[in-house]
Amino acid sequence: MKCNFLNSKSWMIIHRKDSKKRNYDALLKNIEKLLENFNKDF
Repeated sequence: MKCNFLNSKSWMIIHRKDSKKRNYDALLKNIEKLLENFNKDF
């Protein structure tokens, strides 16, 4: 779980450099998926 969280955090840092809206929308979708997976673990 920690590895997946760190990888997603790195992904967010990489995409923060590009402020295009479509990338922001994709980021939000990835965060939603991450939260879903996180909730399944607990």
